[in-house]
Amino acid sequence: MRKLLLLLGTGLGSGYTPVASGTFGSMLGAAIYWYFFPSNNRLCLLITVVAVVIAVYVCGRCEECFDKIDDGRIVLDEVVGMWVSLLFLPRTLHVLFTAFIFFRFFDIYKPYIIRQSQKLNAGYGIVIDDVLAGISANLVVHVFLFFMKK
Repeated sequence: MRKLLLLLGTGLGSGYTPVASGTFGSMLGAAIYWYFFPSNNRLCLLITVVAVVIAVYVCGRCEECFDKIDDGRIVLDEVVGMWVSLLFLPRTLHVLFTAFIFFRFFDIYKPYIIRQSQKLNAGYGIVIDDVLAGISANLVVHVFLFFMKK
C-alpha cells in the first residue's frame, strides 16, 4: 500500500525530479487531462472532484511517509490543481499552455488566500492551495477568452 501511495503522491515519480518537481507534476496533470479526460464537462468535473478528495488522503499519507511537511516530492496536488485550471475551458493547445502558465504563477507566488490555505492540516494544506491556484488560473483564462471574443 505504501508503494502505491508514493507512486500516486509523487505523480508517477515526476516528483523525484531534482528541480521544479511541481512544474513536472503540473505537466503530468496537463498531459493526463489532454489525452485521457473525456470531452463531457460534467464528467471532467466529477473526475476532478473525486481526484481532489483522493489527493487529500494520498498527499497526507505521503507526508507521513516522507516525514516532512509538504515535501517537494509530493506533486499529486499539482496534478489535480492543473485539472481544476482546465475545467470548462476549450480544448486547444493555446488554452492548455495559458492555463498551465497561470496555474504555475498562482501556485508559485501564492497570493494571500492561497498562502493561508497551506496552514490547513495534513493533506488539506497540501492540496487546497493548488485547487485555489487552479481556480484562479481558470478564472483568468476565462476572462481572457471573454475579451478575445469581443
